[in-house]
Amino acid sequence: MAITDLTINYEREQVVDFTMPFMNLGISILYKKPQKMAPSLFSFLSPLSLEVWIYMITAYVGVSILMYILARFTPYEWQNPHPCDPDPDTLENQFTILNCLWFAIGSLMQQGCDFLPQAVSTRMVAGMWWFFTLIMISSYTANLAAFLTVERMDSPIESAEDLAKQTKIKYGSLKTGSTMAFFRDSKIPTYQGMWATMMRHEDPGPSVFPASNAEGVKRVQESNGLYAYLMESTSIEYVVERQCDLTQIGGLLDSKSYGIALPPGSPYTSAISSAILSLQETSKIQMLKRRWWKEKNRSDKCAKEKEEAGGSSMASELNLSNVGGVFVVLLGGMGLALVVALAEFVLECWDISKEDEKSIISVLNVASASDVTVDHHPDQWPIPSYVPPPPSPVANLNASTVNQNTSTLSQNSSTVASQNFSSSPFFTPDRKPSLSPATDQGEDLLEAEGVRQRKNW
Repeated sequence: MAITDLTINYEREQVVDFTMPFMNLGISILYKKPQKMAPSLFSFLSPLSLEVWIYMITAYVGVSILMYILARFTPYEWQNPHPCDPDPDTLENQFTILNCLWFAIGSLMQQGCDFLPQAVSTRMVAGMWWFFTLIMISSYTANLAAFLTVERMDSPIESAEDLAKQTKIKYGSLKTGSTMAFFRDSKIPTYQGMWATMMRHEDPGPSVFPASNAEGVKRVQESNGLYAYLMESTSIEYVVERQCDLTQIGGLLDSKSYGIALPPGSPYTSAISSAILSLQETSKIQMLKRRWWKEKNRSDKCAKEKEEAGGSSMASELNLSNVGGVFVVLLGGMGLALVVALAEFVLECWDISKEDEKSIISVLNVASASDVTVDHHPDQWPIPSYVPPPPSPVANLNASTVNQNTSTLSQNSSTVASQNFSSSPFFTPDRKPSLSPATDQGEDLLEAEGVRQRKNW
């Protein structure tokens, strides 16, 4: 009787009797555990593919152009620039091409704009664009959290198909085993190609078919990702629980079972099969597998890594490497705004120099000097220093008339006062008062009015 990891197949069934299978398995791939990917500087762009980003930019430009065209066609977007004038000569439209681009980007950034469409057609375009941006921004935000908080693994292969398509990574199986026979006798094109590749790599260099599973596992560890070992899944599970740098790639390539081998016609075959069935029904075999695969001689380091990878529900903190691209975009935008401002300044000075027939250097020098008065038209920039306007002739005439009236009133008041004081018994020549013109125009007017009233009385 043979109790071991003996796979039941047709060739062995011809020489021995097998009991009922006690464990199911399949062929899988043992490979070096992939390394954690360093986060990209522009990882905030990862939630959407490049194709989606291109379509979003195209939609943004297209909606802006459509808004501009419709705003020109509809009469309800043409507004009176002077509301006080009921019959203006011209009308203005706030949806210029630049304003349309600004309106679309403000909606996409969920910030709005300081002007809104008035016509039904333009409002329909704006409503559809708002709905589009709502869905896209919500999808982007939901996917961004996963991309920034979950550490991604960089693995060159994910399945047997990936292994068959590439040529950099070599692969093999145990020599003269059931796994080797599976690839040799397979009729599936993918596995036939893998067998041809293994035979091609057999001649030059070391053999891709190790003599034992231990040798194959060691080669995977030492090859630094350049060799993959095809072995049975139960053996892979046992090795992975103890070697933290190894992992299983993909699912099972086939399905087979382990059985206990007995001599042909043995009377114990039926009894042992019944015992195996009883152990399976009571989950004894599953308990024994968990005990010897996962609990006994298990590496604590591997158990801790698995708990940290799959057992934690808390999101990891974001480092500068996760959001560094956002700062780069911010600095780039600020620098671009500075360049545009300088270009606007130079272009305006260039226009002024052409109108005034001066060199642009002289205009730049004048514009940069804050204490120099620049003589330009008020509609041009730089703005000239303020010069008070000359007094109007009407103002001079009014001032002369007021001065003449004030002098006449002062003379009348002096005459009346002299007469009154002369007739007074208290008047003496040495006490004669001296009436001088008042310095305040308001006081002169009040005094003249009082003298006039006394004279009339």
